[in-house]
Amino acid sequence: MKFIWPMLFSFISLTCNAQNELREATPEERKVILSKDGETKLKEFGHSIAFESEKNLISEALIKDTLKKGHVDPLAGKTLIQKLKEQTLTEDQIKFQIDSISDQYYASLQLQQLDKVLPPAKQLEYQKKFEQLQLKEEQGELSHGELDEEISKLDKEINSSATTEENNRKAEIFKASLLKSMTDNTFVKAPLMMDPNKFTAIKVIVPKDFSLTKFNSNDCVLDLPGTLDPKVSQLDTYMKNITGNSDPKKPLFHQIYFAWGYNRGLHSDTDVTFKTSDGTFTIKDTHSNDRPSPFDPKIYFNPTTITIPQYNMELGLMFNEKWGVELKADHMKLVFDNSRPYEITGDYNRKVVIKNDNPTNFWDQEIPVDFSVAKAKKDATWMNFEHSDGYNYVSTGLVYNQNLFKTKNEKFAIDARFGGGAGIMIPKTKVMIHQDQRWNYHGLDNKFHVAGGGVHAEAKLKFTFWNSIFLQASTRGTYIKVKDALVDGSEARMEHDQPIASVQFIGQVGYQHTLGKKKKKKIPME
Repeated sequence: MKFIWPMLFSFISLTCNAQNELREATPEERKVILSKDGETKLKEFGHSIAFESEKNLISEALIKDTLKKGHVDPLAGKTLIQKLKEQTLTEDQIKFQIDSISDQYYASLQLQQLDKVLPPAKQLEYQKKFEQLQLKEEQGELSHGELDEEISKLDKEINSSATTEENNRKAEIFKASLLKSMTDNTFVKAPLMMDPNKFTAIKVIVPKDFSLTKFNSNDCVLDLPGTLDPKVSQLDTYMKNITGNSDPKKPLFHQIYFAWGYNRGLHSDTDVTFKTSDGTFTIKDTHSNDRPSPFDPKIYFNPTTITIPQYNMELGLMFNEKWGVELKADHMKLVFDNSRPYEITGDYNRKVVIKNDNPTNFWDQEIPVDFSVAKAKKDATWMNFEHSDGYNYVSTGLVYNQNLFKTKNEKFAIDARFGGGAGIMIPKTKVMIHQDQRWNYHGLDNKFHVAGGGVHAEAKLKFTFWNSIFLQASTRGTYIKVKDALVDGSEARMEHDQPIASVQFIGQVGYQHTLGKKKKKKIPME
C-alpha cells in the first residue's frame, strides 16, 4: 500500500488548506513566544534543517540522474550514504532512509510512465471517483470503508500492470546499489549545498490580529528561508559536480587515441595450392615464419622507414569509459621455410632445380629435374614464396575497457582491454621458382592485392600516464583465409587451403585525448 499514495496524489488531493492573513512577529512578541533558550534551539534546528535539506537535495539529484541514465551512478550513491553517515545515523536508520528513497524512485518511475501503468481512460475514471469521494468528505458523508475499497481497486489495477512489475524490479536494483554503497568506505568529498548559517534567522509568523494578551502558541508558525526550496539549477549543478560532467551536451565520443608499435608473430601450417598455366600442384603442411627487422634506431625511429619492420597501427574511438571501436593495420610477415621435406601433389609441366645428391664438381651442385623427381624426393627448395611486404591485415572491431587501477589524481592508470573484429587481407606476395636456368629464381614481387579476409580477438594491458601517453602490451590472434594471392603477373594464383591461425605479441606506444574531460568545479553558494 505504501506505493499507492504517490499515484493517488497524482489524481487528486483530499486535503484542505485554510488561508489567513499573516505577519512577522515583532521583537517583543518574539521574546514572549519563544522560551528562554528558544533562540539557541532555533539555531540548532536551523542547522539540522540545513543538513536534512542537503540530504533531500542529494536524494532528488540521485533519483533524477538514475531516471536519466537507467542506473545508479556509484559516486552519487556513495555521496548520499556519506551524508547519512555524517548525521551519525545507525545502520538500521540508514537502511530505513534507503527504503524511503527507493520508494521515491519507484514513485517517480510510475509517474514517468503513468499512461503505461494505468491507461488514460482508467485515470479519468478514478479521478471522477475520487472527486466524488472528496465531495462526500467535505459533507462529512465519507466512510473509511468506502475510501479503502476504492483505493484497493486502484492498487489492484496498478499492481496488475507489467510496467509496475518492471518498475518494482528497477527499484529493487536501485535499493541494492545503495545498500552496496554502505560497505564502501572510500571517502567522497561532497560539495556543501546548504549553508547552515542561512537557516539560523528563522522568522516567527503570527496572524495579523495576533495579540500577546490573547497568546496562543497554536497561532504561531516558523517560517524557514526560501533557500530551503531546491532549485532545478541546483540539482543540475550538483549532479555535474559529483559525476564530473560539466557540459550538459555530452560529446558523441568519450575519447580518441592512436597507437603505433611492433610485433613478433607465429603462424600455423597450411597446405598451399598453386594454379598456373603449366599445372596445378599443392605443397602440404607448409611451415612459415615471421621476419623481424634487426633493431636499428635509424629504421625504427625514422618516419620514412618505420613501416619496414613488422608494425601495428591502430586508431580508436571510445564511446564511453567501457566501450569503443578500433581501426587497425597489422603489418605481419609470413615467409615459407623451404628447407624442410614436404609432401607435394599435383602436376607441373616444367623442370625445377633442386640439390644434386651426387655432385661431381662445383658446377653441378644443383641440377634441373622433372617435377615428378622433386615430388618423389619431397624437395621444395626450388620454391620460395613469402608475404613479406607484407602479410597485411586491415580490420575494424569493438573494444571493451576495464580499469584495474587509477591514482586519485588520475595521472597514472592501468587498464585491461579486450576486443574482437573482422577485416581483409592485403598481402604483397613474392613468389620465386627455381626453374631451367640453374642459377636464377624466376618470379615476381607482386603488387598489393586483396586476397582474402578473416577475424581476430585480442587482450591488452594498457599503462597510461598523465591521462594522455600510454604504453600497451597486446596478444592478438588472427584467423585468416588467403585464397587469391598473386603468383607471376599472369592469371596464376596461390591459395592457402586452410585458414592461417596467427598469434602476435605486440608492444605499442600511443596518445589519447579525452573529450568532455572531467572538471571539478565549486558549487556556487546562494
